[in-house]
Amino acid sequence: MELINLLLSLILSLLVLSVLFLLYLTRSPKAMEGIPGSLGWPIVGESFSFLSDFSSPSGIFSFMSKRQKRYGKVFKSFVLGRFTVFMTGREASKILLTGKDGIVSLNLFYTGQQVLGPTSLLQTTGEAHKRLRRLIAEPLSIDGLKKYFHFINTQAMKTLDQWEGRKVLVLEEASTFTLKVIGHMIMSLEPTGEEQEKFRSNFKIISSSFASLPFKLPGTAFHRGIKVTKYYITSHTSLRCTDSIMKITELSFTLM
Repeated sequence: MELINLLLSLILSLLVLSVLFLLYLTRSPKAMEGIPGSLGWPIVGESFSFLSDFSSPSGIFSFMSKRQKRYGKVFKSFVLGRFTVFMTGREASKILLTGKDGIVSLNLFYTGQQVLGPTSLLQTTGEAHKRLRRLIAEPLSIDGLKKYFHFINTQAMKTLDQWEGRKVLVLEEASTFTLKVIGHMIMSLEPTGEEQEKFRSNFKIISSSFASLPFKLPGTAFHRGIKVTKYYITSHTSLRCTDSIMKITELSFTLM
């Protein structure tokens, strides 16, 4: 009986110490004390709200919009086990998009790191990152955009014509239009057809897996994301083509 009581006491002590340790790890860093926002519940933070909003039709926009109205364009949170500062608006986008090497660096969630792999554009740094970026930078340059102006204008007119007389979900339509344009510019995909539909479907799978729980079980978003990435790596031998979808993913998350 005494042995059982001793074991129970040890287990209880370990649980208490584990909880205290987790609380210590998830305490608010001093660097974030002056930033408005909420870190949510101890240990889990706002992860459940983040996952719920991420799975909604509005996606991550819903999560950010609620907090932007409450705290402003810059706010802090604690999601998926990490302290995070969300930045919205034109100024924030300019900092992120034009930041020089060393000023701004990408640090993905664990799920994003696993889905994209260590050799993707979002994971590499230094010379390797510059080399990959040069391979796909030309279509997104000013001269590149001039070449595709007619295509972009034509698609915009077709999209607007299709809106007449029906309910329009602007976020969904804008996302579809953007993927058609960037998919054509970077991967030479036609705006309609089986390949375009498959590309959009796979993009959504990879995007949704970024905010999923890291359970590599068949049927989970995490498993589907890894499966799609492997498909692109094995079926597209061109380095430019393989990393194009990763670049599109980067642009999408940056501009959200």
